[in-house]
Amino acid sequence: MKAYAAFLPKQLYFSAPPAMAPDALPNGRVKRALGAYVDAFKPTGVRPDVGHSLAWDPAWLVIDAYKKLGLNATATQIRDYVVGLRGWAGINGQYDFRSIPQRGVRADNVIIARWDTTKDTWVAMSKLGGEPLR
Repeated sequence: MKAYAAFLPKQLYFSAPPAMAPDALPNGRVKRALGAYVDAFKPTGVRPDVGHSLAWDPAWLVIDAYKKLGLNATATQIRDYVVGLRGWAGINGQYDFRSIPQRGVRADNVIIARWDTTKDTWVAMSKLGGEPLR
């Protein structure tokens, strides 16, 4: 976002995954998963952004499938494992592939955020699901 800072409007809002502004999250399994995510990047000196967050949960879903099924699991077995998941906590919410096929998380796992150029970070403008901050 730094590259766009010179011409971005001061009040530009985005729908964003929870990982972009973790302070918007209530305490719980998702916030703990997000803490582990942020901690994993610290030794690298990289501050994770949206691209990292979009790849994180799918990678961990596959790793968890291999842990459960073994390293010789087939693609069909991994797919069946993921499709059956309910309540798996990642950085983008609690996944339920039975109720929300293909995606696993609902729109209520999205926040509204804006880039704050003075803070050089994303700032939550809503709670999960777009509920206003009070």
